[in-house]
Amino acid sequence: MSEPTFVARQQALNQLNEFLGAAQAGETRVCFITGEAGAGKSALLNEFIRRAQKAWPELVVGLGG
Repeated sequence: MSEPTFVARQQALNQLNEFLGAAQAGETRVCFITGEAGAGKSALLNEFIRRAQKAWPELVVGLGG
């Protein structure tokens, strides 16, 4: 099964990965994902979660809306 294509958001994914690394090191972080409707906020988070859980299968993710 091939990985889904996700383009033009590498900088945002990198920032989220940095926040995750800080959280794993015990640092407290709050991150807000904001933008206009249809800007790709949910797609960004879904891709980040997919990649993070692939890298760290024990990672538990909780979402709220």
